[in-house]
Amino acid sequence: METSAPAAVLFTGIVTESANQYLATAGFALEDPVPAMAVDINASPAVDPPSDCEWLRVTTVNAPEFTRAMAAGFDLPLALARRFSPETLGLDPAALGYRTGVLQPSAAGYSVYCGLGFREVGSLSVFIRATQSA
Repeated sequence: METSAPAAVLFTGIVTESANQYLATAGFALEDPVPAMAVDINASPAVDPPSDCEWLRVTTVNAPEFTRAMAAGFDLPLALARRFSPETLGLDPAALGYRTGVLQPSAAGYSVYCGLGFREVGSLSVFIRATQSA
């Protein structure tokens, strides 16, 4: 799909030379590896949020609000953030029964997530394309 939005390709395993070449030709640059972290949701420590914060479960009802917050927080175009949102899937993630939380933290967030019970389980190779010419 052609788009002018930023794009990323993530690999959980070894990146072959042919994949490297293809992505370079398509304008993607390899970034530093990103830690992959996971937590057993039922075993994570109880955390009291600051008084001005509130924990909310994302559902299909509040998914548009989640999408707007994610777009603002990650400085993403709204259309791109929507692709990562339950709003696009039309599913309530809480109803799917998942019991493991996974994420790829920023350097600044790494210690925060460790404090929430997340543990490093590997790393991801990340290729970024800032924009694509039309």
